[in-house]
Amino acid sequence: MQNSLPSPRQTRRNLAQIIWSKCCLRLSKINLREMLINASIILALVLLLAVPHGYAQSPDALSGTVARVVDGDTVVVRVNGQQTRVRLSGIDAPESNQPHGRAASLALERKVAGKNVQVMVSGTDRHGRTVGVLMLGGRDINLAMVQNGHAWHFESRRAHAVGVNEGYAAAQRSARLARKGLWAQANPVEPWEWRN
Repeated sequence: MQNSLPSPRQTRRNLAQIIWSKCCLRLSKINLREMLINASIILALVLLLAVPHGYAQSPDALSGTVARVVDGDTVVVRVNGQQTRVRLSGIDAPESNQPHGRAASLALERKVAGKNVQVMVSGTDRHGRTVGVLMLGGRDINLAMVQNGHAWHFESRRAHAVGVNEGYAAAQRSARLARKGLWAQANPVEPWEWRN
């Protein structure tokens, strides 16, 4: 007898429908706290639906151990004994010599140092680094850096990033409103401006 389990795509759709129905039920009695909860649910739904079918099995994926965190948006991943420098796509963290730069590096280090990760590769940058989304146990670490206020969503890289979507921009707006991380500063300067 063959086991008829739903496909990953069906499971995501079913979960999305449940989340959406719960969200719609809550909209009838809105207060600020509930509005933030609903916004989080909607963000989770958007991210869930944005992940393409077979994302984790992509042929353009690398699996390895984070050997070193270079800064808030670059790591070195050991893949089959080789070290690969990976630039996190869709985000830009403060430079090391910039306010919050060291804090961003430490935040990324706490999340991934020494851990087994997957990199959803989207290409190579002009410095020869692999560019991609860093995943840890199914969690988008690039997005987590933006959510926690340790990096900007870098819109001009959107077209080149695997899995980067409106969720990154929404996460940045939420972190900024909550004054998380670099957003606690009076006037944080974007890294691309700092470098110029």
